[in-house]
Amino acid sequence: SPMALLYHAGETVHGGMMVVLDDNRPDERQGDIIKRAQTQFKTGYKYKTVIKGKPVILQMPPGVQLLTTEVDADSEDQVLNRTLLLEVEGSPEKDLKIIQADLKSLETGEQPLDDPDITVCQTAFDLLKSKTYIVTIPGGESRIIWNERGKDKRANLRNYNIFRDLILSFAVMRWPKRNYREVDGVMHVEATRQDFMDALALYHTVHKQMKTKLGSREIDVLNYVRKRGGRVLREDVMKDLKLSKVRLTQLVRGKNG
Repeated sequence: SPMALLYHAGETVHGGMMVVLDDNRPDERQGDIIKRAQTQFKTGYKYKTVIKGKPVILQMPPGVQLLTTEVDADSEDQVLNRTLLLEVEGSPEKDLKIIQADLKSLETGEQPLDDPDITVCQTAFDLLKSKTYIVTIPGGESRIIWNERGKDKRANLRNYNIFRDLILSFAVMRWPKRNYREVDGVMHVEATRQDFMDALALYHTVHKQMKTKLGSREIDVLNYVRKRGGRVLREDVMKDLKLSKVRLTQLVRGKNG
């Protein structure tokens, strides 16, 4: 159910939990919930509705991390703008490695979760999530200059927030190697230039993938045209897909032409 994340809030979905939605196909309602949960990550998204004639407020706990896996992902722009997109490319060599690893486990009787790498990752996650962190960037205001600008000359705050979060994340993952102090169970960690450079490399990788990523409505329009032989009337697309003239132009030509 698109609303499952909210219906289970406080029951099976708790604060700080990592929720994995495997092979997910978000519709507009679930996409909106994921978007708002990310935007209000620290406080928890409040959703007002009516159940059995009575007004109720469903609230997502704070700090819930959502990981979704999709094949040929086609999420809405608003969701993609607030998430970290990591595309995985398959290859014949990778397929053979998976088969060989499976045959080896069948030969030895080893279970998938016996893999020591998995145990290390699980332990690392448990350690990371057992504490709360505050990250500082010494001299950040004077040493980091945000030059990225859109065609309207404005800075994209969402992009900045994604980049900033990457720096903080790298610092948190490496806190034992950083200058840190613990006060009342809260870890105070200092980010370094290494965290900045690694965040920059990952940011550029994600940014490159986002440039060629189509949103779900763009894919709807392309599929509509393809199924009708590659040429359609604008009015037919607007009517059948319930799109305004301005919105259709944006989807076909881009928001700035």
